[in-house]
Amino acid sequence: MRALVLCGSGRRDGFTSAMCSGAEDALREAGWEAEVIHPSELAISHCDSCGGCFGGEGCTKRDGMDAVYEAFSEADLLILSSPVHFSGPSSAIKIALDRFDWIWHMHGFRHPALAAGLVCGGSDVPSFRCVLSVFRSFAAAAGSEWAGDLCLGGTDRGDREYFRRRSGEFTQELLERAGGRR
Repeated sequence: MRALVLCGSGRRDGFTSAMCSGAEDALREAGWEAEVIHPSELAISHCDSCGGCFGGEGCTKRDGMDAVYEAFSEADLLILSSPVHFSGPSSAIKIALDRFDWIWHMHGFRHPALAAGLVCGGSDVPSFRCVLSVFRSFAAAAGSEWAGDLCLGGTDRGDREYFRRRSGEFTQELLERAGGRR
């Protein structure tokens, strides 16, 4: 079984990255192959609605998204992760998700059976609603079943190790609930 963790953090030492590391560790401990991709570290062009994907062959741009597309097509589980930025997902993950516009024009492509979300925010009770709306909409468009999410507040004063541990626990529970589904 394979998992893709799409990490929307702009920093490797941030809370979102800690959550992704916790998920990756839990996946590997369960015998899964796990790949964490940081879109902020890839050269990814914005979707400019060129229409090249309308022919059903996928995005026609060749850039850092090629690695994301390949990992996506091989994954059984997709974990989307982002900090809350102005009530929405980070620009790093949003630019990557927007480049999947071709999924509306393709049928029969391989996609992860399950998708889940890891989201964190600065205040004790941030609003996760908009981030989860984007993540769930993406999963639905891709044909992936939404398997759940972990939303943690308090990054303004929090402990990264707590976020890492909670994410690992969530991922372990997610895998137990999902069983061996594909």
